Amino acid sequence: MKISRIIAVAAAAISVISCLDLGSTNKSTYQLHTSFDYQNVLRSDSLYFDNQNGEGFGWMSMVGYWNDIFFCHKVSADKSMFLGGFILSGLKGAGSGDPYYDSFRVNSGAGLGGSPIYAVFCEDPDKRLMPEKHWYFIQKDFGTCHPVACYVNNTTAVVKAVKEKFTVGDRLTLKVTGYLDNAKTGEAQISLADFSAQKDSIVVNWTPFKLDALGSVDRLEFSMHSTKEGIPSYFCMDSMYNNIALEY
Repeated sequence: MKISRIIAVAAAAISVISCLDLGSTNKSTYQLHTSFDYQNVLRSDSLYFDNQNGEGFGWMSMVGYWNDIFFCHKVSADKSMFLGGFILSGLKGAGSGDPYYDSFRVNSGAGLGGSPIYAVFCEDPDKRLMPEKHWYFIQKDFGTCHPVACYVNNTTAVVKAVKEKFTVGDRLTLKVTGYLDNAKTGEAQISLADFSAQKDSIVVNWTPFKLDALGSVDRLEFSMHSTKEGIPSYFCMDSMYNNIALEY
């Protein structure tokens, strides 16, 4: 399987259970924490995408030798331009006023807990500019992956657009759909902006998003849904947790 050359070791709380069956079977269960701490490839206050293979970036635990999960994106044919999917962002601080960079700048100014790096997902309406898969479990042939939770936030550009365009009754929702062997396993959704008559709110800080309803998956699809046109389809993600069980 061809994957990105980027390999990072997650500083995660890992519980490993190993058993030997006549020297032939090894089992491991652990919780994988993806912090997006790619400081070895991402300069401060900049964006990063895979301009070598053009596929995205993976994350592994200290248990395995290969990436466990993969965050995908699509780039231009010459691999010089990001088109859609996941990208790593090191953009910090208040909005710059540049619409392009503010589309990838988290509204709260930094990653979760002040981390300098986080992920941003861009859903281009032109499906030709999106990766075939948004996120997938690399080791699906050897075990299961059950998403637990992550933290999400809006970008500076999304907050600006919502404040300008939303009126009573408008909503912006992020939906995640899980699949296993191409069969749907479940859905999870969270409101990123809610302008109902009783509550006008916008997510402007890192907010927990429970994913346990997705069940065991081998890939995830992300989609943004707005009741008003002209709202950028971007959201920020940090600190994702997945329960993984492998058997070799």
